[in-house]
Amino acid sequence: MISDRFSLSISLEVDSLLITAPDKIFTKKLTDPQALERELAAYRLDLPMLPRLVEFIPPDTICVQKIDGISYLDCWDAEIPAHLAETIAGFHLATYDGINALCHWDNQPRNILVSGAQVFLVDFADSRYAPPEADLTHLFLFWAAQMEFQPFINAVNRFLQVYTAMLPLQTQLWQESLAQSRSRFDLRRATYRKHLQPVSGDTGINRSYLDHIQFSHSG
Repeated sequence: MISDRFSLSISLEVDSLLITAPDKIFTKKLTDPQALERELAAYRLDLPMLPRLVEFIPPDTICVQKIDGISYLDCWDAEIPAHLAETIAGFHLATYDGINALCHWDNQPRNILVSGAQVFLVDFADSRYAPPEADLTHLFLFWAAQMEFQPFINAVNRFLQVYTAMLPLQTQLWQESLAQSRSRFDLRRATYRKHLQPVSGDTGINRSYLDHIQFSHSG
């Protein structure tokens, strides 16, 4: 249950934003109680790659640190895959139990922001506990729709090199998650097709590449 009033202990820097810079606070109203619980659960972890939770205003409003950043795809370079891998692995590790972790789930490009040298994850209304493979396969489907084949495999391989050095992945869970992520991704594309058209002619071969990924220490 959500408490009547929740106020996270925060640094003076963030606390002062309420007084001196209200434009640095993002206010979000969630009428779905489950979505509200999911958002609060994520922000209460107080992780460095998430905006800081400033205040919960019952019954349905949260105030979080506003991130002045841009989508990582809009500032893509050769270092982005490694930075993303470190960020997402750190996020998963915070709750990883050997199989499941809190997964972002709605990891569309506009929910992964680059601000300065830091990567932030935002919007956790759809987040849930699942194998990390579920988050990663869904993330890579966005890349598959955007990139040509060679840049795609370079980005995926670099990401997985960094990620698996921090947290192991399992081939069986990868394959199961990939099938589920495809269904989820394609449904979203069909629903929002006017805004999410693929731009790469290599989408099919990119997706096929994901089918053949295996991990050496799979359970």
